[in-house]
Amino acid sequence: SADVVLTEKCGLGLNFVDKNRKIKYSTFPRNASVIENNAVSQSEEMRLLYVAMTRAKDYLYMVGSDEKIESYLKSVADEAAYDQNERFNPYFVQNCDSFLKMLVCGALVHKDGGILRETAEIRRNCICKGDLSINLIEEINIEDELEVKETETEEFDEQKYKSLCEVLSLKYRYKDLNKIFVKQSASALAHKEVSSDFAFKNEPVFLHNQKLSAAEKGTAMHKFMQYCDLKVAAKSIADEKNRLEEQGKLTKAQAESLKEENLKAFFESEIGQRIVKSDNVFREQGFMVEVKAKDVYDDLGDEYSNEKIIIQGSADLCFFDGDGLFIIDYKTDRADENELIKRYKTQLDIYALALSQTFERKVTGTAVYSFYNKKLILL
Repeated sequence: SADVVLTEKCGLGLNFVDKNRKIKYSTFPRNASVIENNAVSQSEEMRLLYVAMTRAKDYLYMVGSDEKIESYLKSVADEAAYDQNERFNPYFVQNCDSFLKMLVCGALVHKDGGILRETAEIRRNCICKGDLSINLIEEINIEDELEVKETETEEFDEQKYKSLCEVLSLKYRYKDLNKIFVKQSASALAHKEVSSDFAFKNEPVFLHNQKLSAAEKGTAMHKFMQYCDLKVAAKSIADEKNRLEEQGKLTKAQAESLKEENLKAFFESEIGQRIVKSDNVFREQGFMVEVKAKDVYDDLGDEYSNEKIIIQGSADLCFFDGDGLFIIDYKTDRADENELIKRYKTQLDIYALALSQTFERKVTGTAVYSFYNKKLILL
Protein backbone atom coordinates (compact mmCIF):
# COMPACT_ATOMS: atom_id res chain seq x y z
CA SER A 1 0.00 0.00 0.00
CA ALA A 2 2.98 2.32 0.39
CA ASP A 3 3.61 4.71 -2.50
CA VAL A 4 7.37 4.26 -2.11
CA VAL A 5 9.05 0.87 -1.59
CA LEU A 6 12.81 0.55 -1.11
CA THR A 7 14.65 -2.79 -1.16
CA GLU A 8 18.27 -3.89 -1.26
CA LYS A 9 18.21 -5.71 -4.61
CA CYS A 10 15.43 -4.03 -6.59
CA GLY A 11 16.06 -0.54 -5.30
CA LEU A 12 13.40 2.17 -5.33
CA GLY A 13 9.85 1.45 -6.51
CA LEU A 14 7.26 4.18 -6.92
CA ASN A 15 3.59 4.43 -7.75
CA PHE A 16 2.76 6.33 -10.94
CA VAL A 17 0.23 9.14 -10.81
CA ASP A 18 -1.60 10.15 -13.98
CA LYS A 19 -2.64 13.71 -13.17
CA ASN A 20 -4.81 14.08 -16.25
CA ARG A 21 -6.85 10.96 -15.60
CA LYS A 22 -6.46 11.27 -11.80
CA ILE A 23 -5.38 7.67 -11.51
CA LYS A 24 -2.63 6.19 -9.38
CA TYR A 25 -1.27 2.73 -10.12
CA SER A 26 1.75 0.64 -9.34
CA THR A 27 4.77 0.33 -11.62
CA PHE A 28 6.89 -2.68 -12.55
CA PRO A 29 9.86 -1.59 -10.36
CA ARG A 30 7.52 -1.10 -7.40
CA ASN A 31 5.90 -4.52 -7.94
CA ALA A 32 9.35 -6.11 -8.02
CA SER A 33 10.30 -4.33 -4.78
CA VAL A 34 7.06 -5.46 -3.11
CA ILE A 35 7.70 -9.08 -4.15
CA GLU A 36 11.24 -8.88 -2.78
CA ASN A 37 10.01 -7.43 0.52
CA ASN A 38 7.41 -10.19 0.85
CA ALA A 39 9.99 -12.87 0.07
CA VAL A 40 12.38 -11.52 2.70
CA SER A 41 9.59 -11.35 5.26
CA GLN A 42 8.40 -14.88 4.41
CA SER A 43 11.94 -16.27 4.69
CA GLU A 44 12.30 -14.72 8.13
CA GLU A 45 8.99 -16.21 9.28
CA MET A 46 10.01 -19.67 8.01
CA ARG A 47 13.32 -19.39 9.88
CA LEU A 48 11.41 -18.40 12.99
CA LEU A 49 9.14 -21.45 12.64
CA TYR A 50 12.14 -23.71 12.08
CA VAL A 51 13.92 -22.40 15.16
CA ALA A 52 10.79 -22.82 17.29
CA MET A 53 10.28 -26.42 16.12
CA THR A 54 13.89 -27.50 16.57
CA ARG A 55 14.15 -26.28 20.17
CA ALA A 56 12.06 -29.18 21.52
CA LYS A 57 14.16 -31.74 23.42
CA ASP A 58 11.83 -34.75 23.66
CA TYR A 59 8.37 -33.97 22.31
CA LEU A 60 6.87 -31.22 20.15
CA TYR A 61 3.16 -30.44 20.39
CA MET A 62 1.65 -28.17 17.75
CA VAL A 63 -2.02 -27.13 17.75
CA GLY A 64 -4.02 -25.41 15.02
CA SER A 65 -7.70 -24.75 14.51
CA ASP A 66 -10.26 -23.90 11.84
CA GLU A 67 -14.04 -23.75 11.89
CA LYS A 68 -14.47 -26.05 8.85
CA ILE A 69 -11.57 -28.46 8.82
CA GLU A 70 -12.62 -30.43 5.72
CA SER A 71 -12.91 -27.40 3.46
CA TYR A 72 -9.73 -25.92 4.95
CA LEU A 73 -7.70 -29.04 4.13
CA LYS A 74 -9.10 -29.13 0.59
CA SER A 75 -8.32 -25.46 -0.01
CA VAL A 76 -4.75 -25.91 1.22
CA ALA A 77 -4.28 -28.92 -1.08
CA ASP A 78 -5.68 -26.95 -4.03
CA GLU A 79 -3.56 -23.87 -3.32
CA ALA A 80 -0.41 -25.93 -2.84
CA ALA A 81 -0.76 -27.21 -6.42
CA TYR A 82 1.49 -30.23 -5.86
CA ASP A 83 3.48 -31.29 -8.90
CA GLN A 84 4.16 -34.88 -9.99
CA ASN A 85 6.89 -35.15 -7.34
CA GLU A 86 4.50 -33.91 -4.65
CA ARG A 87 6.37 -30.63 -4.29
CA PHE A 88 4.17 -27.62 -3.73
CA ASN A 89 4.18 -24.50 -5.84
CA PRO A 90 6.78 -21.89 -4.72
CA TYR A 91 4.16 -19.18 -5.30
CA PHE A 92 1.99 -20.89 -2.68
CA VAL A 93 4.84 -20.88 -0.17
CA GLN A 94 5.52 -17.22 -0.87
CA ASN A 95 1.89 -16.34 -0.15
CA CYS A 96 1.32 -18.54 2.90
CA ASP A 97 -0.46 -16.36 5.42
CA SER A 98 -0.03 -18.57 8.51
CA PHE A 99 2.27 -21.11 10.09
CA LEU A 100 -0.62 -23.60 10.15
CA LYS A 101 -0.95 -23.53 6.36
CA MET A 102 2.80 -24.16 5.98
CA LEU A 103 2.59 -27.18 8.28
CA VAL A 104 -0.60 -28.62 6.79
CA CYS A 105 0.68 -28.60 3.21
CA GLY A 106 3.62 -30.72 4.39
CA ALA A 107 1.51 -32.98 6.59
CA LEU A 108 -0.77 -33.81 3.64
CA VAL A 109 2.11 -35.63 1.92
CA HIS A 110 3.53 -37.17 5.12
CA LYS A 111 3.33 -40.90 5.68
CA ASP A 112 1.46 -40.30 8.96
CA GLY A 113 -0.94 -37.77 7.44
CA GLY A 114 -3.56 -40.32 6.34
CA ILE A 115 -6.24 -38.89 8.61
CA LEU A 116 -5.83 -35.50 6.94
CA ARG A 117 -6.01 -36.94 3.43
CA GLU A 118 -9.12 -38.96 4.30
CA THR A 119 -10.83 -35.94 5.81
CA ALA A 120 -10.03 -33.82 2.76
CA GLU A 121 -10.91 -36.74 0.42
CA ILE A 122 -7.70 -36.36 -1.55
CA ARG A 123 -4.97 -38.72 -2.65
CA ARG A 124 -1.32 -37.81 -2.38
CA ASN A 125 1.93 -39.76 -2.55
CA CYS A 126 3.81 -39.78 0.72
CA ILE A 127 7.26 -38.25 0.38
CA CYS A 128 7.84 -36.96 3.93
CA LYS A 129 9.32 -39.36 6.46
CA GLY A 130 9.75 -39.21 10.21
CA ASP A 131 7.31 -39.91 13.00
CA LEU A 132 4.19 -37.79 13.46
CA SER A 133 1.09 -38.31 15.51
CA ILE A 134 -1.77 -36.35 13.93
CA ASN A 135 -5.15 -36.08 15.62
CA LEU A 136 -8.29 -34.23 14.57
CA ILE A 137 -10.38 -33.09 17.51
CA GLU A 138 -13.76 -31.88 16.36
CA GLU A 139 -15.16 -30.74 19.69
CA ILE A 140 -14.05 -30.70 23.28
CA ASN A 141 -16.37 -30.63 26.26
CA ILE A 142 -14.26 -28.95 28.91
CA GLU A 143 -16.47 -30.10 31.78
CA ASP A 144 -16.15 -33.75 30.75
CA GLU A 145 -12.41 -33.50 30.27
CA LEU A 146 -11.62 -31.92 33.60
CA GLU A 147 -11.92 -33.94 36.74
CA VAL A 148 -12.36 -31.97 39.91
CA LYS A 149 -10.38 -33.52 42.71
CA GLU A 150 -10.52 -32.54 46.32
CA THR A 151 -7.12 -31.65 47.66
CA GLU A 152 -6.05 -33.08 50.93
CA THR A 153 -5.06 -30.59 53.58
CA GLU A 154 -1.48 -31.08 54.72
CA GLU A 155 -0.22 -30.31 58.17
CA PHE A 156 1.81 -27.13 58.55
CA ASP A 157 5.51 -27.87 58.10
CA GLU A 158 7.64 -25.37 60.00
CA GLN A 159 10.87 -26.46 58.30
CA LYS A 160 9.43 -26.08 54.80
CA TYR A 161 8.07 -22.67 55.74
CA LYS A 162 11.48 -21.48 56.93
CA SER A 163 13.16 -22.83 53.80
CA LEU A 164 10.62 -21.05 51.58
CA CYS A 165 11.10 -17.77 53.46
CA GLU A 166 14.84 -18.10 53.08
CA VAL A 167 14.56 -18.60 49.33
CA LEU A 168 12.12 -15.71 48.88
CA SER A 169 14.28 -13.34 50.92
CA LEU A 170 17.38 -14.05 48.86
CA LYS A 171 19.13 -10.89 47.69
CA TYR A 172 20.96 -10.80 44.39
CA ARG A 173 24.66 -10.77 45.08
CA TYR A 174 25.50 -8.32 42.31
CA LYS A 175 22.52 -5.97 42.67
CA ASP A 176 24.82 -2.92 42.81
CA LEU A 177 25.85 -3.66 39.21
CA ASN A 178 22.26 -3.28 37.98
CA LYS A 179 22.75 0.49 37.71
CA ILE A 180 25.86 0.13 35.55
CA PHE A 181 25.84 -0.22 31.78
CA VAL A 182 28.56 -2.38 30.26
CA LYS A 183 29.13 0.27 27.60
CA GLN A 184 28.60 4.00 28.13
CA SER A 185 29.57 7.33 26.66
CA ALA A 186 31.83 9.59 28.69
CA SER A 187 29.31 12.42 28.54
CA ALA A 188 26.56 10.16 29.92
CA LEU A 189 28.80 9.10 32.78
CA ALA A 190 29.40 12.75 33.56
CA HIS A 191 25.60 13.33 33.61
CA LYS A 192 25.74 15.55 30.58
CA GLU A 193 22.27 15.97 29.11
CA VAL A 194 23.25 16.19 25.44
CA SER A 195 26.24 14.47 23.91
CA SER A 196 27.95 16.00 20.91
CA ASP A 197 28.74 12.47 19.73
CA PHE A 198 25.19 12.20 18.40
CA ALA A 199 24.86 15.67 16.87
CA PHE A 200 24.31 16.03 13.13
CA LYS A 201 27.38 17.40 11.40
CA ASN A 202 25.64 19.11 8.48
CA GLU A 203 22.50 21.23 8.54
CA PRO A 204 19.87 21.29 5.77
CA VAL A 205 20.10 24.19 3.33
CA PHE A 206 16.81 25.75 4.41
CA LEU A 207 18.28 26.39 7.88
CA HIS A 208 21.42 28.13 6.66
CA ASN A 209 20.09 31.67 6.95
CA GLN A 210 18.07 31.28 10.13
CA LYS A 211 19.10 32.88 13.40
CA LEU A 212 20.98 30.58 15.74
CA SER A 213 20.14 29.78 19.33
CA ALA A 214 22.78 29.98 22.06
CA ALA A 215 23.37 26.22 21.83
CA GLU A 216 23.72 26.42 18.04
CA LYS A 217 26.22 29.25 18.37
CA GLY A 218 28.22 27.03 20.70
CA THR A 219 28.12 24.27 18.07
CA ALA A 220 29.40 26.75 15.47
CA MET A 221 32.33 27.62 17.73
CA HIS A 222 33.14 23.94 18.18
CA LYS A 223 32.97 23.31 14.43
CA PHE A 224 35.37 26.17 13.75
CA MET A 225 37.85 24.78 16.28
CA GLN A 226 37.44 21.30 14.82
CA TYR A 227 38.05 22.14 11.16
CA CYS A 228 40.22 25.27 11.19
CA ASP A 229 43.88 25.30 10.20
CA LEU A 230 45.37 26.24 13.57
CA LYS A 231 48.39 28.04 12.16
CA VAL A 232 46.27 30.07 9.71
CA ALA A 233 43.64 30.86 12.33
CA ALA A 234 46.35 32.13 14.68
CA LYS A 235 47.19 34.76 12.06
CA SER A 236 43.70 35.62 10.74
CA ILE A 237 40.40 34.40 12.14
CA ALA A 238 38.46 36.12 9.35
CA ASP A 239 40.37 34.42 6.53
CA GLU A 240 39.97 30.98 8.07
CA LYS A 241 36.30 31.58 8.77
CA ASN A 242 35.70 32.50 5.13
CA ARG A 243 37.58 29.42 3.95
CA LEU A 244 35.49 27.09 6.09
CA GLU A 245 32.29 28.72 4.85
CA GLU A 246 33.38 28.29 1.23
CA GLN A 247 34.15 24.60 1.86
CA GLY A 248 30.74 24.04 3.46
CA LYS A 249 32.14 23.27 6.90
CA LEU A 250 30.22 26.25 8.28
CA THR A 251 26.92 27.72 7.14
CA LYS A 252 26.65 31.44 6.58
CA ALA A 253 24.68 31.83 9.80
CA GLN A 254 27.28 29.86 11.74
CA ALA A 255 30.16 31.89 10.31
CA GLU A 256 28.42 35.17 11.16
CA SER A 257 27.71 33.98 14.72
CA LEU A 258 31.39 33.46 15.54
CA LYS A 259 32.87 36.07 17.88
CA GLU A 260 36.25 36.75 16.35
CA GLU A 261 37.56 38.56 19.44
CA ASN A 262 36.93 35.46 21.58
CA LEU A 263 38.66 33.18 19.08
CA LYS A 264 41.54 35.64 18.76
CA ALA A 265 41.94 35.67 22.54
CA PHE A 266 42.28 31.88 22.51
CA PHE A 267 45.01 31.81 19.87
CA GLU A 268 46.90 34.66 21.57
CA SER A 269 46.77 32.93 24.96
CA GLU A 270 49.65 30.87 26.34
CA ILE A 271 47.75 27.58 25.81
CA GLY A 272 46.81 28.61 22.28
CA GLN A 273 50.43 29.26 21.38
CA ARG A 274 51.45 25.88 22.84
CA ILE A 275 48.84 24.13 20.72
CA VAL A 276 49.85 25.91 17.51
CA LYS A 277 53.52 25.04 18.09
CA SER A 278 52.81 21.39 18.92
CA ASP A 279 53.47 18.81 16.19
CA ASN A 280 50.95 16.38 17.66
CA VAL A 281 47.49 17.92 18.02
CA PHE A 282 44.39 15.69 17.98
CA ARG A 283 40.93 17.19 17.54
CA GLU A 284 37.65 15.37 18.14
CA GLN A 285 39.78 12.47 19.31
CA GLY A 286 37.53 9.44 19.63
CA PHE A 287 38.20 6.63 22.06
CA MET A 288 36.74 3.34 23.20
CA VAL A 289 38.55 1.73 26.12
CA GLU A 290 37.96 -0.80 28.84
CA VAL A 291 38.38 0.45 32.40
CA LYS A 292 37.65 -0.80 35.87
CA ALA A 293 34.12 0.07 36.91
CA LYS A 294 35.34 1.13 40.32
CA ASP A 295 37.54 3.81 38.71
CA VAL A 296 34.38 5.48 37.43
CA TYR A 297 31.85 4.55 40.13
CA ASP A 298 33.38 5.46 43.48
CA ASP A 299 30.47 4.05 45.47
CA LEU A 300 31.06 0.46 44.29
CA GLY A 301 32.26 -1.95 46.94
CA ASP A 302 35.66 -3.66 46.91
CA GLU A 303 34.01 -6.92 45.82
CA TYR A 304 33.54 -5.36 42.37
CA SER A 305 37.19 -4.36 41.94
CA ASN A 306 37.62 -6.67 38.92
CA GLU A 307 34.45 -5.61 37.08
CA LYS A 308 35.13 -3.85 33.76
CA ILE A 309 33.10 -1.44 31.62
CA ILE A 310 33.67 0.11 28.19
CA ILE A 311 33.78 3.88 27.80
CA GLN A 312 33.46 5.67 24.48
CA GLY A 313 33.53 9.33 23.65
CA SER A 314 35.32 12.14 21.88
CA ALA A 315 37.57 14.85 23.31
CA ASP A 316 37.54 18.33 21.73
CA LEU A 317 41.34 18.61 21.66
CA CYS A 318 44.42 17.00 23.13
CA PHE A 319 48.09 17.42 22.33
CA PHE A 320 51.44 16.00 23.32
CA ASP A 321 52.93 18.10 26.08
CA GLY A 322 56.51 16.92 26.42
CA ASP A 323 56.27 13.28 27.43
CA GLY A 324 52.69 13.69 28.59
CA LEU A 325 49.24 14.46 27.21
CA PHE A 326 47.21 17.63 27.79
CA ILE A 327 43.42 17.51 27.28
CA ILE A 328 41.18 20.52 26.61
CA ASP A 329 37.41 20.78 26.31
CA TYR A 330 35.90 23.94 24.79
CA LYS A 331 32.93 25.53 26.52
CA THR A 332 30.76 28.46 25.54
CA ASP A 333 28.55 28.38 28.66
CA ARG A 334 27.81 31.69 30.32
CA ALA A 335 29.12 30.52 33.67
CA ASP A 336 31.88 31.46 36.09
CA GLU A 337 34.99 29.39 36.80
CA ASN A 338 33.60 27.52 39.82
CA GLU A 339 30.43 26.54 37.98
CA LEU A 340 32.38 25.21 34.99
CA ILE A 341 34.60 23.13 37.25
CA LYS A 342 31.52 21.71 38.97
CA ARG A 343 29.86 20.86 35.65
CA TYR A 344 32.76 19.33 33.75
CA LYS A 345 35.46 18.02 36.11
CA THR A 346 34.01 14.49 36.16
CA GLN A 347 33.82 14.42 32.37
CA LEU A 348 37.45 15.52 31.96
CA ASP A 349 38.57 12.98 34.59
CA ILE A 350 36.96 10.26 32.48
CA TYR A 351 38.65 11.64 29.34
CA ALA A 352 41.99 11.48 31.13
CA LEU A 353 41.39 7.90 32.22
CA ALA A 354 40.44 6.82 28.69
CA LEU A 355 42.96 8.80 26.63
CA SER A 356 45.89 7.79 28.83
CA GLN A 357 45.18 4.25 27.67
CA THR A 358 44.59 5.28 24.06
CA PHE A 359 47.92 7.10 23.70
CA GLU A 360 49.78 5.14 26.41
CA ARG A 361 50.91 8.45 27.87
CA LYS A 362 50.52 10.03 31.25
CA VAL A 363 48.00 12.88 31.29
CA THR A 364 49.85 15.96 32.55
CA GLY A 365 46.81 18.20 32.63
CA THR A 366 43.12 18.61 31.87
CA ALA A 367 41.36 21.92 31.39
CA VAL A 368 38.27 23.68 30.15
CA TYR A 369 38.74 26.66 27.89
CA SER A 370 35.89 29.10 28.41
CA PHE A 371 35.30 31.26 25.34
CA TYR A 372 32.83 33.32 27.35
CA ASN A 373 35.42 34.14 30.02
CA LYS A 374 38.35 34.01 27.56
CA LYS A 375 40.19 31.89 30.06
CA LEU A 376 41.80 28.48 30.52
CA ILE A 377 40.49 26.74 33.64
CA LEU A 378 42.68 23.94 34.95
CA LEU A 379 40.86 20.98 36.50
